[in-house]
Amino acid sequence: MRNKRSKIDSAIAEAKALVRENPTQATKLADWAFKEAQSKQHLKGQADALSIFATLFAESDPSASYDFSSTASEMYRQLGDTSSEAESLLNIASYYERSGWTCRSHFVLLTALELASQSNDGKLSATVMYDLGINAEGRDELESALEYYTCAKYSAENAQHDSIYWRAVCAEQEMHYALANGRFELETVQKALSALDKVGMEKTQIEIEIFLSKVAHDQLDFRTAQTGLRRAYGLAETIGAENIKAEIICQVGENRLDDGKLNSAKKLLKIALARAQENGLRSLELSCLKLLSRAMAQMGDVEAALELLTTYSDIKEELHAHEAKIHFQEVRTSRDLQMLVEESKALKQTNAELAAVNERLESALREKRSLQKELERLATIDELTNALNRREIMACGSEIISRFHTQGRPGVVMIVDIDHFKSINDGWGHSAGDEVLRRFSRSCQNVLRPTDRFGRLGGEEFCILLDRTSLDIALKVAERVMNSIRASRVSDILGDRSITASIGIVEVSKKHKTIEDALQDADLGLYEAKGSGRDKICVTGVKKKKAA
Repeated sequence: MRNKRSKIDSAIAEAKALVRENPTQATKLADWAFKEAQSKQHLKGQADALSIFATLFAESDPSASYDFSSTASEMYRQLGDTSSEAESLLNIASYYERSGWTCRSHFVLLTALELASQSNDGKLSATVMYDLGINAEGRDELESALEYYTCAKYSAENAQHDSIYWRAVCAEQEMHYALANGRFELETVQKALSALDKVGMEKTQIEIEIFLSKVAHDQLDFRTAQTGLRRAYGLAETIGAENIKAEIICQVGENRLDDGKLNSAKKLLKIALARAQENGLRSLELSCLKLLSRAMAQMGDVEAALELLTTYSDIKEELHAHEAKIHFQEVRTSRDLQMLVEESKALKQTNAELAAVNERLESALREKRSLQKELERLATIDELTNALNRREIMACGSEIISRFHTQGRPGVVMIVDIDHFKSINDGWGHSAGDEVLRRFSRSCQNVLRPTDRFGRLGGEEFCILLDRTSLDIALKVAERVMNSIRASRVSDILGDRSITASIGIVEVSKKHKTIEDALQDADLGLYEAKGSGRDKICVTGVKKKKAA
């Protein structure tokens, strides 16, 4: 009997080693091992074989992978093998995460962390904490995600788990960047990427390449951003990761949307949405719907934007409801609730589950309120130009002034005014003037970043607000705006005449107590630009004028 079990265990060990390099041979070995383990009543051998099946089917058939992991987890629980049970729970949590059931995934991961701690398995604990970070990030709890990633980093370092260590290092830096807490270090991420390249962590390399492309895009380095996404797509193609390819297409679509290339963004986001729906990637599907809604709103199709946001909200509520239903079924049909140490804890566990369901319901309500806020945002748009109206742009400006004084966060205020606009109204009529305003607004918005705010102060005068932006970067943005305005097509309206604009810029400082103060200073720069020949950029408080 011992000899037979030894052969089974050897086959399982060989199958594990071949999962990545030769999945077909790994499947054959695991299948043989499972059947032999069944006939010999070797429960550990059966569970190990099922775990291999779960890994093999994780990408191609997530539902089957979940079933294999669930059965293996139950077997490990019977054996008292806490470490292996925790590993199976990681696969189950991954399935829940992919299905959009982030709260359920969170509870499973907490159980896995407890089991990993009981088994004193440092490497496994680091892995679970890293996955908890991903889960918290998916629930937009970035502070919690940062804590999990930091814990994973230290745990992995102590356990000499290099792959998780470098992944956690990168994820930690991503959270610093997202939280804008001044602790982001680009060099650290690049060092981690180089380290992961040596150990063959392609999926993590792809994630980092996507993140670095986002950083480059935010810094207006579009060539580097595009190159990074191409590298990521090439890696995904090499390892046959169709799901990741869909995520990259979505990211490219988001970048095109940020760059104002609306038709291209719409096309790419629709492709990503179709692939997400085809492969059951609910989280990606939700991201695509949200971005498509934003694209349609910017293209002026408010009705389509509202329809997409409604679909987004409906899916979120459906996921919450289905998640709660599954969890109640698990609690109701469980025979012995072996996750409890004593029978007396059953009531406490049930109460905890009910509290969790209440939390999910509250989360659904928060999502609903978020949708309502998004709909209210659409009502803040200037009807003629599709820019923010005066009330909204002034409110955004007040926030920038407040953040400067409370957090020391830099900001820049611009006033953009169309040159000789009165002569357009006088010579071609107000309807032509209105169309010029529409095209002017579109030209500006097409080249602004997603964090920039663009609004109409009145008439032909507009305002651009740049948050977290230095004066040097602001000048680059202003130059892009000026070039876009000059390139605006108006020949069908004005004949040979083109349009230009003048821009006044001011960097927010201590003397600006209100947005009105900053606008007044920006207006001084605008006055100077108009007086020195128009079609210029002038910075208030800086002697040297910068021509566009």
